[in-house]
Amino acid sequence: MEIFDIIQAQYNCHKSNLSKTPKRTPIAWTFYRQGEWHIYNERYFEQLSKDAGSTLVVPSVPIQFHSDIHGADKVIDQTDLAEALPDSDATYQDWLNAGKFEVGTASFDQPFIHQNAVYRVDGLVDEKGFFDWTQRAAARPDLALTGKSNTGMIRAMCILNFRLTYFSFTDIIHLNYPLYDRSYQYVWLRNFAKMDHVRTLSSSTYSCTDPLALMKTCKPQHDLFAETGLSLRHPGNVGITLGILLTCGLVAGCVAFYRNRRQTKIEYFPLSNF
Repeated sequence: MEIFDIIQAQYNCHKSNLSKTPKRTPIAWTFYRQGEWHIYNERYFEQLSKDAGSTLVVPSVPIQFHSDIHGADKVIDQTDLAEALPDSDATYQDWLNAGKFEVGTASFDQPFIHQNAVYRVDGLVDEKGFFDWTQRAAARPDLALTGKSNTGMIRAMCILNFRLTYFSFTDIIHLNYPLYDRSYQYVWLRNFAKMDHVRTLSSSTYSCTDPLALMKTCKPQHDLFAETGLSLRHPGNVGITLGILLTCGLVAGCVAFYRNRRQTKIEYFPLSNF
């Protein structure tokens, strides 16, 4: 089996596993340029988001940025910070300021802000600071991996740029369902709201000799959500659930003890009887 076919099979396996998710996480892909905000709604982002078990937030025409982005639980931003913002080392607060998300106003009341869920695709950059993600954007997951284009050129590009075609997809899966693969680590995405660090890729650390070496085998799980009984979204759900059950058990035990104590009749014998 060719490398392309293996990548495609792995992609479709994950896609199938997440196809029956009970609730798809709404994601907005954004960028800021020349003083204006944009929300992507191209087919590329729609297909990639859908296959990864989420849904794409579609902007109004004309765009109403604060209103449109309010429907997003998570944001993936692709702004060129060095070009769009005054400070090339822009922080998350700088990003909020550029978006005019002001504390105490309706603009700040956004689900993704409250959840610290603003991500960027600059988690991996080259030695000059260019995004590794965009450098390899020639291989389009929506075209190459859904079988809509099987030309030799696209096939070759897909193989050579496997990190984009496959791991951009699995990055988004991990963003939405961190319990789906607990050991997975982001390739390109980083949590910008939490100011996660950026990793620099050099010629000495980059290797494509075995493009399948980093790829885990996907196992079909047709009843994934029914079997777990728990959300795959939040790692804390299991702990919270156990905590609630434990608390309920303690409360029930105390109530039962109190009722039993009240129902117990204590007989007193006068000392004169002895």
